Amino acid sequence: MTDTELELPQGWTISSINQVCKTSSGGTPSRGKPEYYGGSIHWIKSGELKESMIYDSDEKITKMGLENSSAKIFSKGTVLLALYGANIGNTGLLQIDSATNQAVCAIFNDKDLLDTNYLLWYIRFMKKNLVKQAIGGAQPNISQTIVNKLKILLPPLNEQKRIVSKIEELFSKIDSVKQSLEHTKLQLEQYRISLLKYAFEGKLTERWEVVKFKELTKSRKIGLVRSKREQSESGTPYLKMNNITIDGKLDLSSIVYVNCSDQELQNYLLEKNDILFNTRNSFELVGKTTIWNNLIKNCIFNNNIMRIRTNNTILPKFLCYFMNSNMFKTKLLSVKKATTNICAIYDKDLKEQLISFPIDIKQQKEIILKIEQGFALIENTSQIVESSLQNLQTMKMSVLKQAFEGKLVPQDPNDEPASVLLERIKLKK
Repeated sequence: MTDTELELPQGWTISSINQVCKTSSGGTPSRGKPEYYGGSIHWIKSGELKESMIYDSDEKITKMGLENSSAKIFSKGTVLLALYGANIGNTGLLQIDSATNQAVCAIFNDKDLLDTNYLLWYIRFMKKNLVKQAIGGAQPNISQTIVNKLKILLPPLNEQKRIVSKIEELFSKIDSVKQSLEHTKLQLEQYRISLLKYAFEGKLTERWEVVKFKELTKSRKIGLVRSKREQSESGTPYLKMNNITIDGKLDLSSIVYVNCSDQELQNYLLEKNDILFNTRNSFELVGKTTIWNNLIKNCIFNNNIMRIRTNNTILPKFLCYFMNSNMFKTKLLSVKKATTNICAIYDKDLKEQLISFPIDIKQQKEIILKIEQGFALIENTSQIVESSLQNLQTMKMSVLKQAFEGKLVPQDPNDEPASVLLERIKLKK
């Protein structure tokens, strides 16, 4: 819709950022000069813009660093916008005087015409529009030219303040509900942990046995080595450690493919109910365990995964759930072998771990059933929570949409029209 086609609410006008604001960007003192860093001057990078107020910076620079670079100090109350990087389009509002790097655009508004918080909310609302205009290849960026050309809808100044007040009131209520839902997510995770704890710690009787891991398995095999350059978009599906989630599920959304021989396919083929154990990862993630569901046919696995097949003494699902319990994970802490970048659990240590289980297969099945019933309840509730969280985000965008269509608060005929104020500001300039 063109400017002439846009139906503006009473007292509103349309302008552009460069007509009602000034913009600038910062700079980075030479990293080869240690004397430029570690001073007292706040220095914000684009990665620090998190759609929130900014009270501190990850790094500080010296006066010498400021004077010998294109960095400059922006005053408290300045709106900042990330021009490129992982947080492209994100905003922040300075609550301190601070310099920035060149990936941050500082926006200064005429406060007699444009309320700072109105500007901040408007830019957040237009984030997708700005990001769509980003140019470049590996690291797309928004130029200051793009920012300056951004159209901005201007209500009367008093209405801007009413809009901001209403947005903040509604967002506060939405965030309160969000906080409650996030708490529910934590409770569900605690319930999942408690469910496994009750299954394997609270039910031990004289009919349970304790044996070494190796006595319950008929085979344990480390997967096939394939480098990243050997991966392709076709061939044999190839399971990697990131396909096993921390909560014991399979994530097949990012499956890769490799070429392999018939012999390799035979040696490393996954079968339904194979237990998959992540043997190498970070200290926190190593030991992730899941069970293969055979949703992908003729799938093999890589060398960060151990394929475990049980004997007739224990059901694969029972052992898999046991390995995902905190009781078993605590046992593994003592056998994790950590280096600088990686942590490993070796077969020689795994096979010696003690496993508690009922010798009666029927009892194993009963425990599995109760666990899965509990997990199904957790999963269903989690989906409701996630859906509700997504709805809250949609509600926020709806609030902003109504705000900038003039539908969030009523217009007041006594407010001075923005067009009159804009003309007066132009004449003053």
